[in-house]
Amino acid sequence: MKKQPKALVMLRPFRDNLRAELLPELTDMVIHFAHEAMMDNIIRGQLYPYEDGWIFTGCPSVSSVDDIEKMGMDLHRFPLHMGTGEMLLANETTQVAYRDLLEQSGKLRESEERFRLISEQSLVGIVILQDGMLKYANDQWARVCETTVEEMYDWGPNGFIAQVHPDDRELLIEQARKKQAGEKDVIEQYEWRLITPSGKTKWISIYSRTVPYFGKNADLCSLIDVTEQKNTEWLLRESEQRLRAVFDSAQDAIFIKDVEGRYTQVNPAMENLLGLSSDQIVGKTELDLMESASAERLRRADEQVLAGATIDEENSIRIDGVKRYFHNLKVPLTNPIGEVVGLCGVSRDVTIRKNAMLAKEKHLRGEAANKAKTEFLARVSHELRTPLNAIIGYSEMLLENSREEGAEHYSKDLGKILDASGHLLELINDILDMSKVETGKMELYVEEVLLDEIIAEVSSIMTPLMKTNENQFEIIREFPSDLQLSVDRTKLRQVLLNLLSNASKFTRNGNITLKVELLKKASLEKIRFSVKDDGIGIDESKLTRIFRRFAQAEDDTAFKYGGTGLGLPITKAFLEMMEGAIEVNSEIGKGSLFEVTLPVDLPKKNQKP
Repeated sequence: MKKQPKALVMLRPFRDNLRAELLPELTDMVIHFAHEAMMDNIIRGQLYPYEDGWIFTGCPSVSSVDDIEKMGMDLHRFPLHMGTGEMLLANETTQVAYRDLLEQSGKLRESEERFRLISEQSLVGIVILQDGMLKYANDQWARVCETTVEEMYDWGPNGFIAQVHPDDRELLIEQARKKQAGEKDVIEQYEWRLITPSGKTKWISIYSRTVPYFGKNADLCSLIDVTEQKNTEWLLRESEQRLRAVFDSAQDAIFIKDVEGRYTQVNPAMENLLGLSSDQIVGKTELDLMESASAERLRRADEQVLAGATIDEENSIRIDGVKRYFHNLKVPLTNPIGEVVGLCGVSRDVTIRKNAMLAKEKHLRGEAANKAKTEFLARVSHELRTPLNAIIGYSEMLLENSREEGAEHYSKDLGKILDASGHLLELINDILDMSKVETGKMELYVEEVLLDEIIAEVSSIMTPLMKTNENQFEIIREFPSDLQLSVDRTKLRQVLLNLLSNASKFTRNGNITLKVELLKKASLEKIRFSVKDDGIGIDESKLTRIFRRFAQAEDDTAFKYGGTGLGLPITKAFLEMMEGAIEVNSEIGKGSLFEVTLPVDLPKKNQKP
């Protein structure tokens, strides 16, 4: 300053209060004013700007303490300018007022010290901004900004805003403008990003209020570093997004219920399962969505889970009248203090697997029953075969003797006995063969044989049988006459006899053809036997049935044409043992075509020792 004032008093702003103190020349006298409202009653003297406050002159005749003492004045008689505008010397009345001011001064010092301690120890950054300038900052804000309070005071105009992320500066500037203008749509609390000197980005939550500060408005800001909280929120949001993606895309039905058993959340798979939308499910219980028996069973399981148990089970429920099977996993949901607040369940539709398993079990039970039946029949048949052979033998002897003695009236009856015995023996042999196939006791005897020899044997047996029903029998050979097969001779012959016997049995006064041809494909050679007739034919829907044991195309076939229903099942079993296959095409009233394919060279490994 150009001239030294006579008596100087320093006024410094402190929040809503003002502190007035003498400069060092008058350190023994301090006057405190506790509130800005007292400004109108402050000593009237000429004001001068000084540092961050003002100074004013007092009595022009006093420039120091020494001057006061030279004048013989008591410090208590120091002149005070009051609101009346006149200078008062300290008499007894003003001495009392002065003592009151001193007491206020002490209390204000205590208040200032408490604020300083709170501000310095606070975990919240505290800042006062006025006209873009930083007027105050505590140590916590300095630590967040990675600088010092002294360095902050050196910031120029808008030094504070320069630390803000460029994308967020406009937000802070706009909010400050609105506050200064007194607009109503001001956001007092929001978040922005701080750029530290080291280049780190920190998220700051700011709460700002406009306060009067030395005759002008200023922003009193509380700032909290929420970077860690933000990072946690982002991680939590990412985790929730991943869980939501799994929840929504899961093929299994996932649901959440409250303690009352009401659905609170379901995924799309659960919607598809019940055929309802989420809005139709949420807030409902099983009793609202399913038939009562299934709902009651699920409710009892839920009660166990809500009591703290974990359920992992398979059960069935009826949905739209259809029985469906589910694998259910249910676990209790708890709050932070361990109280059960609901449950979470995952249901996997295992209907297809369960039905397949049940069908397999049923099939195995049927197979076991058939096996037991076959074994029983095999034992009985084995016991019957010995006496039956004796009956056949004695019948043949008696028939021969009756013819020699001319007892023709016995010959006819003995012939019927022989036919019936032969049929019974054929049945017994078929049962025994099927029993061996099922028990794995049927053996292959692979040998080299001329194909022509097998055809000749079959022809000699079948030709007389064909004439019984007045059928024409033709054999077509499309293979070299010297072709040899590596095959089980007996089983191949039985396959051909079974097919031709069926053709003859179901054809009357018709044509039956056996076509044998050699098939060559690359280095693989196969032989194909085709048996064709123009008999009664088979309904297409019954074609798979004819290969079942003891089954025929029609229920009355056995009554009309005879047979046991074992010929084709045995034929198919023999062919599979020899790596062959059989196919059939037929049409009612037009006849049937059976085609058998076998490898020319059956590997010896298929032969049992």
